Amino acid sequence: FTRDIKIYLYPYKPNTESELLNSNNIPIHPRVKALYEYLYRNKRIEDLNHNKKVLGIFSREVLKKINNCEEGTWEHMVPEGVDEIIKEKSLFGCSCEFPSKKD
Repeated sequence: FTRDIKIYLYPYKPNTESELLNSNNIPIHPRVKALYEYLYRNKRIEDLNHNKKVLGIFSREVLKKINNCEEGTWEHMVPEGVDEIIKEKSLFGCSCEFPSKKD
């Protein structure tokens, strides 16, 4: 079955003190460790390239901030201009009244 499987891992850094987790050091549950090692040895697991600047941005956190109307806390976590579109179109549950930048 390995011919049809490729697993891509995006690195994860839970907090600033933590080590960057990737395919070499990710903790694996003992029940699946043999399977993981088999896939890893057969090059079926591949680390994705990453941008260190965005490793600490988690979509769930951004969505929570948007839903809680936490203006000024999430805008820097999305690409430039996207924050205005989210606000203008009330996307992702954004139903808050934000002052317009035009004012």
